[in-house]
Amino acid sequence: MEEMTVHINELVELSNKSAKLGGGISWRTIVDRLDKLSSYEIQLLTFDSIEDAREFYLCHSKMVGFGLRERDEKKDQKGIVTYKRWVCNREGFRNSKWLNLVDRKKKAKRLTRVGCLATIIVQWNKDIQKFTIKRFNMDHNHQLANQEFVQFLRSHRSVNPADLEHVILMHGVGIRIPQIVDLQAYQAGGHNKMGYTEKDLRNAVDQFHRNALEVGDASQVLAYLDGRANGEPNFFYKYAVDVEKRLIRLFWTNSQSRLDYQYFGDVLVFYSTYRTNAYRKPLVILAGVNHHSVTTIFGCALIADETEDTYKWVLETFLEAMEKKAPISVVTDGDGAMRNAIKAVIPYARHRLCAWHLKRNVVTNTNKGFVLDFGVAMDMICSHEEFERRWHLLVEKHNLRDNQWVVDLYNKREKWAAAFLRGHFFAG
Repeated sequence: MEEMTVHINELVELSNKSAKLGGGISWRTIVDRLDKLSSYEIQLLTFDSIEDAREFYLCHSKMVGFGLRERDEKKDQKGIVTYKRWVCNREGFRNSKWLNLVDRKKKAKRLTRVGCLATIIVQWNKDIQKFTIKRFNMDHNHQLANQEFVQFLRSHRSVNPADLEHVILMHGVGIRIPQIVDLQAYQAGGHNKMGYTEKDLRNAVDQFHRNALEVGDASQVLAYLDGRANGEPNFFYKYAVDVEKRLIRLFWTNSQSRLDYQYFGDVLVFYSTYRTNAYRKPLVILAGVNHHSVTTIFGCALIADETEDTYKWVLETFLEAMEKKAPISVVTDGDGAMRNAIKAVIPYARHRLCAWHLKRNVVTNTNKGFVLDFGVAMDMICSHEEFERRWHLLVEKHNLRDNQWVVDLYNKREKWAAAFLRGHFFAG
């Protein structure tokens, strides 16, 4: 009781001094005894920013023995955060729908949320131009972690910049993550003294390379792929640059994808996503399906344009990686340059248009009634003559004789109508 009175007196004195300067008490001045402060004492603290408040609660939770989670925030009209709430990581309860799964495929995770009410809410105070504590609850309804185990709670695990720098360098020359972790553990005096797990390290390395992508640093990407190639048997990548040495084509695939292709590569799905990546360049995905009808990625390519020459390069590089094994069937989204590249590089493969893309384009270019009938026409198993007869009736029914898109669709019927594709394997 006497010790607590001393704390309060000191804090009040600090608060009075700070008030004269237009502020409250900075937690950094008493960081060595945060775990000994009462709820009342803590509510006298102020923070210069949201980041400052988070650092405080992170430090407090580590000293006390619990992890934290971000919960709510509010912003003003300019998008600046003025209110923030953090909670104990054991706050709330798991959603009941995950507890009552009947056909569970994975073992249920250990229940960690027990309705703990420990929380902190900070709010911007215009008068003193600082964040103050609106609410603070330090009552936990669960056992707190011992100090030796606190470092393994998710919110307290992190790879420090110095360690990450060494890891990136080692990984870049082909040293694998498990070996790097063992070395880091040896230097730290054991895995329990590292402050992070192997998964944390992998995530940090991946984040580093994603950041490199965001700033368009091609040399970092190539160094990363080179490290993968040196550290992973059968990892394959190839790239091309323009006259100004800028990266314009990049293809990569890993050992598992190459193995999958040898077993499941009779059908190749070849399509491009439209500038949805960090480079804002087309990403080409080459995929198939395995014996469980699950999509399997065989390789990827990042390209600067969608010309026939570029797609030819992608296919030729793909076949080089796959030991010259060509697919017997190819499914694409209908791009003309892609179609011509397929004819040039794998002329004996049967080409089919992707049903999903076709149906989406039908919705855009025709009417609702035709959309329903088109699905039936596409799946009809009949003779060529019967298909022709039904198709013309369908076009007349929906008054689409003069629709140029429908005319073009009909001219490509051998690439999408089941009546013309019978006897060819497309894996569903």
